[in-house]
Amino acid sequence: MYTGWSPNAALQETQAARMLADERLMQPWRILIQRALLSMPDELGAGEARLSEHLPHLLADVAQCEGCFALLDLKPDHGEVIPQAVLILNLGARRADFEEHFKPIHAKLKERLGDRLHMMKLENSWLWMKTTREKPDYTWGFIGDSFVFYFGDGAEKFLPTLSAKPEFSLKNAPGFVDCLSKLPGESLLTTYVDLKKSMSLVQLLIKTSNDDGLRLLTQNWLKISSELGLDNVQSLGEKTTLRDSQFITQSLLRTEGPPHGLMASLIGPPVDEAMLKSIPEDAAMAMAFRVDLLKVYTQIKSASIAVGGEDGEKTFGMIEDTAAGFGVPVKNLLAPLGDQWVLYEAASTGGILLTGLTLVVDVKDVDTLGRTLTLVKQLLLTQFNVDERVTVGSYEMNGATIQYIDAGRGFNFLNPAWGVADKKLIVALYPQVVEDAIRQLKLPRSVLDHSPFVEAKARIGEGGPWVYLSAPELVRGVYPLLLPFVSAMHDSIVGETSGNLHIASATLLPSMQRLLTYVGTEAFAVKLTPDGILRTRSVANPLLSPMTWVDSVPLWVAIALPTLGTAKSTADRARGESNLKGIGDGMVLYAAEHQGKLPPDFATLIKTQNLKPELFKSPFGDGKAEGDYSYLYAKGMSNAMPADIAIAYDTAEFEKGDGAWVLYVDGHVDWLEKEGVTLALAKSAKWREEQHGKGK
Repeated sequence: MYTGWSPNAALQETQAARMLADERLMQPWRILIQRALLSMPDELGAGEARLSEHLPHLLADVAQCEGCFALLDLKPDHGEVIPQAVLILNLGARRADFEEHFKPIHAKLKERLGDRLHMMKLENSWLWMKTTREKPDYTWGFIGDSFVFYFGDGAEKFLPTLSAKPEFSLKNAPGFVDCLSKLPGESLLTTYVDLKKSMSLVQLLIKTSNDDGLRLLTQNWLKISSELGLDNVQSLGEKTTLRDSQFITQSLLRTEGPPHGLMASLIGPPVDEAMLKSIPEDAAMAMAFRVDLLKVYTQIKSASIAVGGEDGEKTFGMIEDTAAGFGVPVKNLLAPLGDQWVLYEAASTGGILLTGLTLVVDVKDVDTLGRTLTLVKQLLLTQFNVDERVTVGSYEMNGATIQYIDAGRGFNFLNPAWGVADKKLIVALYPQVVEDAIRQLKLPRSVLDHSPFVEAKARIGEGGPWVYLSAPELVRGVYPLLLPFVSAMHDSIVGETSGNLHIASATLLPSMQRLLTYVGTEAFAVKLTPDGILRTRSVANPLLSPMTWVDSVPLWVAIALPTLGTAKSTADRARGESNLKGIGDGMVLYAAEHQGKLPPDFATLIKTQNLKPELFKSPFGDGKAEGDYSYLYAKGMSNAMPADIAIAYDTAEFEKGDGAWVLYVDGHVDWLEKEGVTLALAKSAKWREEQHGKGK
């Protein structure tokens, strides 16, 4: 995986850059962040600068220079997968400033790490290396005008290549070139992920896990990946460019051959304009897509049967029998619905946050849908009407019947409602919203007459499913609620003063009109291409965009990386817990059959309770089981002894990991860190010694 960034002069013309330069907007937040940093307990000593004073300068340098982060390798190590990665910053003229601000941080690292910190000579550069058990964990330092930070134990092999010109590199790798060449433009941010290798890694982790349910996936891996359409996926590439001061990001899920399977079936052609006219002109959020639910249901059913065989067929048989038993067969429920769907939120239909959320679906067979909705209404009344608290009301409006659920007594937030008009099913959280949605169908103006929407759609191009977000409309709806909320949170957010500037909570927020100058419209669309699945996203200001924080390939990778090293160890730990619980259950049964006495050893327990030998093999052991679990036995021990006395623990995990599972006399197990295990063993030994002294 690779992520690289390369800022250019055009960035200064964007809303994000102008916002960062606006002192009225940024100053309160800058002071708030500075106060938070200065509160960090990072004093180096009397008269020395605090680390936190230097962090903003370092981050500013990082944001203004070229750099990259690359995941180089995933190395197996004692049942875990350890990432080998490198961060490189090309500082250029900023090196002197960066190095000056990095000095106190480096000094603090030296102080904390002590003799675990060593130096590494590389040509004309010295680098620092932090080690654990004689193996490097991190290496950092300066090579020319570049700052490098290497994660893992391969720095001595990789870092010398930075000053060389290797014949083969990622830049000319066939997979990288094949994927990124399909995305045009000079990129500010480039990401590449080798998904074929990544999926092989996932398969390996599942195969080596101790979870029987997960291991079943590997037996049907080819069938599952084929049905989902993942069997021909090669890579994922992403480029972010600037166009008319808008950040345009194109992401390509590269496939070998045309996309297929369930994944591709969910990406249909665009929704037609007649359907889009159901969206109000002032929509703060809107999304539109085509999906035939009956077709998708049939495809999922077919795939499940292909993978699961008889079990899959039984599962869907139960679903269909249950639906038929309620009088609403699956086919009758899904067949009347068309394949065009629209979801929106607009202030003109009562929208603040989610109150105006409205779903519109075209209808193929109004009569059949009407009969099905009547059956659903009766089902609600008969199945959920406890003490006649739930009622389904209705009223007529412009020739349409609006029906809604009223929970009656109690504190209720929602009154789900629905209605059918102009061959469209409308569903919302309140009947008033359905009423306004039906009225919208008759209005001459819609979101198609809103120029920001038209411009956003033009930027992302014609695709299948798309999402549109109008930040100005969102700000207008939320801002009046945000002001009193932030004021109410004053004490917990910022306190009372910062130097001579009093930061009242309300001043953390700019005026609404000032904020509106730094937000804009955002949208993305997805479509099938001969090269794979292409997603195009347009964002006005990524610093204030929800899409940036929830929809970014680098963010996905950053979230996934920590789990790579713990996936197998977590599964092993779960198996270790299960083993000790099984041993504990066997001891409880043995004690019940022997006047409360515990077995003298594990061999007796296995023989008398018919326990499987595999139960005594720790996932952290070498597979031979001898010594995997230690039994803290003393003659005369019984299950009447204190419940907080340990009687067994996972020796193999204790020796290799950072703690272990411990079994107590009453059969329960706890996972303790190494210090906790040591204390538990000492307490058990002391109790046994005391009992031996009493002649027991």
